[in-house]
Amino acid sequence: RITDKKKQATIDIFDGIAQPGCYEQYITAAIDWCMWVSNEKRMEEQRSLSNDIQEELFRLKL
Repeated sequence: RITDKKKQATIDIFDGIAQPGCYEQYITAAIDWCMWVSNEKRMEEQRSLSNDIQEELFRLKL
């Protein structure tokens, strides 16, 4: 079981022997999680860039 505290979500790692055919669910959940992480990183980079631009504009006004 993987828990992402920031997203407050849990991804269960399935037992393929006890639950045949569950790997599709696991792979889908893993892809969703990776996409979410990628999106969070991209948003953080955009916020950082925006802050850098605002700081530079503030300096230019001085």
